[in-house]
Amino acid sequence: MLVLFQRETCPDCKPVRELLTRLQVSYININVPKPREERHELIRTTGSKFIPALVDGATVIPGRLRENADIIAYLKERFGDPDELAARTAGDSDEVAARTAGDSDEVAAKTAGDSDEVAAKTAGDSDEVAATTADGQPESVALPGEAAAEPVA
Repeated sequence: MLVLFQRETCPDCKPVRELLTRLQVSYININVPKPREERHELIRTTGSKFIPALVDGATVIPGRLRENADIIAYLKERFGDPDELAARTAGDSDEVAARTAGDSDEVAAKTAGDSDEVAAKTAGDSDEVAATTADGQPESVALPGEAAAEPVA
C-alpha cells in the first residue's frame, strides 16, 4: 500500500494527490505537522523532513525542498501516465462506437424487414379471420396449426 506523507496546504503535495486520484490508486495519506522538527514519523521512515514523500513497500522516495518531480515520475512509471491512458481509452471508445453504430444499422434493417414480414402475415391472417359466409355468418377459419371448427347451427 502506498503511503504519502504530506500537508493539505503544501503546494508541492497537491499535484501528487491529484495524480494519485487520476490514477485511481489507493493510498494512505499521512498529514505531517508544519514545523519540520516535529515530523518524527516522516524522518524515521524516509530519512528526510521534507514533503511530499512517498513510500511504496520497500521503495522510499524522500521529500525534497520544494520538489515533487521524483514522486510524479515514479507514479507515472509504476501506474502509467493518465493522459496517455485517457487518449488510448478515447481511441478505443471511438472504435467501439463506430462498430456499435454499424451493428445498430444492421439490427435496424433486419428488424424493419422482420416487421414488414410480420405485418404482411398479420394482414393475411386478418383477411382469413374476417371471412364470412354469403349469409353474413362468420365462416369457420382454421388458424395455422388448428383444425377447422364445425359451423354452429
